[in-house]
Amino acid sequence: MKKILPFLVTLMISISTFAFLTAEDVIEKILQLYKGQVVYGIRTVTESGLRNKYRYEEVYRKGFEKLIKVKFPEAFVWFKTDKGCFIWNNDVVVKSSVPINDLEDLLISVLNSREYEIMDFDISGNSEELYELKINYRDQIFDFMVNVNKWHIIKIERIIPNVRTILIYDEIQDIDKEVFDFQMDKYTGGLEMKLAQPKGNFSEQYVQKAISLFQAFMINRLTIKDMKVTFITGETSEKHKLVVIIIEHSKELKSSLKDITN
Repeated sequence: MKKILPFLVTLMISISTFAFLTAEDVIEKILQLYKGQVVYGIRTVTESGLRNKYRYEEVYRKGFEKLIKVKFPEAFVWFKTDKGCFIWNNDVVVKSSVPINDLEDLLISVLNSREYEIMDFDISGNSEELYELKINYRDQIFDFMVNVNKWHIIKIERIIPNVRTILIYDEIQDIDKEVFDFQMDKYTGGLEMKLAQPKGNFSEQYVQKAISLFQAFMINRLTIKDMKVTFITGETSEKHKLVVIIIEHSKELKSSLKDITN
């Protein structure tokens, strides 16, 4: 009985601490721990609405630095360091003229703004306990989940008019800092040299100009024989939804822009 009693007391304290966290407490905990996490994950990103898209990605993240290896529909890499955001493709590194933000970056930015409205807060999960929160930020709805044990964000759903984007981690785990640094060094080791001696990839220059139009965006690429097509869709700071199409064929470039705002 003496051995059982301390266990019961510990269990009751753990349950009470878990049960009495408010939505505000959970958000503060996420922001506090996110900047110190070093993680590896595999995730999918889907977008439905005006156009349907799907991406499969491998992720290495240390705080706000991250390396994203897009595996599907077309393989390329982008990464974010204290020097900026970069796109790596076919051994060519291009520095983005504007910040590249994925759904996770957007959520953390919104939470840090303190300008959101909490719509719902719940505790769910079968194999592991999860906190689920729904917030409204300037007519954008974010519904996200974080696991209790590790405080990893495992799902984000963002809804804006006519577009729903969902990010889901199929796997996420803590890793050593050395593992992250090793992966990042593969792409940043000769960064200065690669940036100083570009290979004349003019289509990437057009991509960078197009990216500068957006506040948040997604890139999809398609290759058909000797023709390369790049689709850039996103939203401007004025809430306009744009699609930019860049076609490279026989060393000639063609581009078009369409406003798809309703």
